[in-house]
Amino acid sequence: MRCFNLKAEAKAALKDTKGTTLVEFAFVFPIFVTLVLGLFYLGLGFFGIHQAQATTERVARLAYTMDDPTAAQIEALVANELGIVLGGTFTPNVVLTDKYGQTYATISILYEYLPSIPLLPDLAYRTNVSSEVLVRDLP
Repeated sequence: MRCFNLKAEAKAALKDTKGTTLVEFAFVFPIFVTLVLGLFYLGLGFFGIHQAQATTERVARLAYTMDDPTAAQIEALVANELGIVLGGTFTPNVVLTDKYGQTYATISILYEYLPSIPLLPDLAYRTNVSSEVLVRDLP
């Protein structure tokens, strides 16, 4: 009965001149690269969604403290608070509505991201996140 020796097997694999190691590598490497890049782009997409949601919440807090803000002023706050964009596009939208005798601002950001992952079809993130805040009490 033959005993398994890892060191000897590794030396034998390195001396293998038939090319099987290279062929196996050629099969596995594209799958590995696709998996790693796919996870990276997936994480980047989720980071963008989180960035959009956190921005709407921060701007809602700031808009609440402002004195009679307009939709354009709140959109400028969104652009200022968004910070560095790593991937995708952010499209802000602010709508002022009167309800319950008060004025509310609905701050929404449409986040779109189209990663290019090798060997996979085009995937797309398209998410709309929003926050609503009271901006004005009507007398």
